[in-house]
Amino acid sequence: MFSEDLKDRDGYWTGYYALPTGLGFNIRMVKKDQVPKTYQDLLAPIWKGKKISVDTEGQELLMGLMQAWGKEKAVDYLRKLAAQEPAFGRGNNKRIELSAAGEFPLVVAFTHSIEANKTKGAPVDWVNLEPVVIQVDSIMLGARAPHPNAAKLFIDFVLSQQGQELLQSYRRPILRTGVDPDPPRLIRGFKRVVLHPDRAQSAQESLKLYREIFSLQ
Repeated sequence: MFSEDLKDRDGYWTGYYALPTGLGFNIRMVKKDQVPKTYQDLLAPIWKGKKISVDTEGQELLMGLMQAWGKEKAVDYLRKLAAQEPAFGRGNNKRIELSAAGEFPLVVAFTHSIEANKTKGAPVDWVNLEPVVIQVDSIMLGARAPHPNAAKLFIDFVLSQQGQELLQSYRRPILRTGVDPDPPRLIRGFKRVVLHPDRAQSAQESLKLYREIFSLQ
């Protein structure tokens, strides 16, 4: 019930909900026909000069694009994005709220967080930029778990339809086939690249490169 790219091929872990990165925009500041639809669209002159909010610790975007495009192309793209002089900040919700307040028209952030603000009445919406970089929160059994059978029962529940529907009620982009997030476009209908947990070992190296690209040293 979980796609091959959302679980370990040897069965050690399974992703149970996603953290997809996309592009949010202030609907009062950006007309529908102006909304960027691709990564390349973000490089248009109109978006230069503090118009795009970027996370100071958004190395997962770099990691995902390197996985999809290769290191050279991904780094070259982010250097061009850096030349757009984006607005830097830390954290998703804070930057989304600032975008909603009119601080900047565009924000690269988790789409489910943008959707949550939208449902509360914030003047924001979002689009997916392909390939969508997806982090997964994964569940696994520890090698020395003190109560392994209880852990197995919990894992079974989290991955069950009932468990996924519970997470869905908390507005998480759940991953089980047949249980769509709200709205389904949070995880369906686009080309994606999934960052697996074993990629975490290179996160610090990627963060260093990311900060270098954006001159955040």
